[in-house]
Amino acid sequence: MNEDIKIRKMNIKDVLSMRSFGNNKNPLLISYDFWPRSFTECGYWYLKKTEKKDRRYFVASIKGKIIAYLSSKDIDMEEGTSVLGLVLDPNFQSCGYGKRIMEKFLAMYFDDYGFDEMTLTVDMFNERAFRLYKSLGFKVVGRGYQIFDGERWQISKGDEKFFVFKKGRILSKMRKMKISYEDFSL
Repeated sequence: MNEDIKIRKMNIKDVLSMRSFGNNKNPLLISYDFWPRSFTECGYWYLKKTEKKDRRYFVASIKGKIIAYLSSKDIDMEEGTSVLGLVLDPNFQSCGYGKRIMEKFLAMYFDDYGFDEMTLTVDMFNERAFRLYKSLGFKVVGRGYQIFDGERWQISKGDEKFFVFKKGRILSKMRKMKISYEDFSL
């Protein structure tokens, strides 16, 4: 665990290497699995993610191996804000890497890039991610719903409490969280 984590801007070669990411065992997290496999699919994925000017994508690596990608979306330079996205290779989950990556990324975000605040949404069923963000200083600032990027068969009886089924749609209950420069610096 003492490997040095590096974070840098994503490029197309990184996307091609992310094809080696594992698959989530939890059916609710399948939509986070990295799906592009062919060179064409990877190119399309990369262009769709990076074509908007208010987005930046990064990769986190250890000893040259990409183990996660992060996004900063809806960037508002005047307000100093953006929305975080984090996808960690399932092969590296529950090993402490998520926290170390986020600590390094938040330091870059606030100290190097000069942002004031970061927000994110986390599905209520994703308790592990919620605990990670809370441990970093993120605070819950709201609750809501977002369209579940999955299918009904993925939801077990025990997990139905995290969803709303309405007019043929599946909505996932979620928390909106934020962290400020001051909260992170404490």
